[in-house]
Amino acid sequence: MSIRSHYLQKLPPHSDVFVDPAAIAPWTFPLISLALKKVNPLWAGSVTWVYSLEDPYALAAAEHANDLCMLDMQLSFHLEDGKYRFAADLGFFEPSASWLPHVEAVRASYAQACEAGRSLAKTDLRFGGRPKWTQGDATPRDPSGKTMHFIGQAYSGDFFETLAAKDLFLFYSPEHALVTQITQIT
Repeated sequence: MSIRSHYLQKLPPHSDVFVDPAAIAPWTFPLISLALKKVNPLWAGSVTWVYSLEDPYALAAAEHANDLCMLDMQLSFHLEDGKYRFAADLGFFEPSASWLPHVEAVRASYAQACEAGRSLAKTDLRFGGRPKWTQGDATPRDPSGKTMHFIGQAYSGDFFETLAAKDLFLFYSPEHALVTQITQIT
């Protein structure tokens, strides 16, 4: 078994990632989980990069955004017993009628990727160090105003086909048990 497989879980099931998997599953797609001890040996648990289907054109969904979750650019999750709880109301993901065909296409593509079990060898993951920003520095701060720890970055297109592949930058605040993911698109 390679070192990578000790620390990584590709396409983990929703039940391994989320506190309430049934409620959030229609809108989120876990890509890969990483044991935090790979980044800092003093940290326990794991974090997960998540592809999401927030509709940037849904005005009603924008009402559910907050400082931790902003449409098409930032998602945050509170870690509770090692699992994610979304840091905003799930109405954040409610799509407009015009967005539904995209939602269905992404769901089908993700299901196909899970069935096929794509190799980690073709996945370009970066851990630690500094982010290689696509659009510009967007390093988040935790609720105390401190810069969050950069965990790593991944490209969603390495996991499954979608119309809008995204660069995903993952950050962690151990003090607040908070994970924030920044999304940038080229």
